[in-house]
Amino acid sequence: MSNIKYRQYLKKEFQRGNDVFHYWGYIDGAFVSPVGKNYTDEDSRQFTGLKDINGVDIYEGDIVSLWYAPTATAKGCIKFENGGFYFKTLEAKPNIELAYNCVYGHGNEFTVIGNIHQNPEILNG
Repeated sequence: MSNIKYRQYLKKEFQRGNDVFHYWGYIDGAFVSPVGKNYTDEDSRQFTGLKDINGVDIYEGDIVSLWYAPTATAKGCIKFENGGFYFKTLEAKPNIELAYNCVYGHGNEFTVIGNIHQNPEILNG
């Protein structure tokens, strides 16, 4: 069975050092449940099933950079919409519109640079 997992952001009072997430779902053949009031339900994000170029798991809500041509890069956020994961462009150089591109098959082109919980300033440019 493949890993169907989620990353749930901890409320500030339950964070310990770098431990700001609780991972739950079917992980390594066993079910790990989400934990109640220590976490906010709206802050659960699903694992895409992909890893970035550094081997880091990519989750919905991750902010990633994408290299797509010799001198072209983009920064965006991973979204889950209409039954699939998509890359939503925040910034592209040169300035082109990538809009929503399907993530599947492109994990090794992404680099995770943050997430919407710990690095919201990246979303604002």
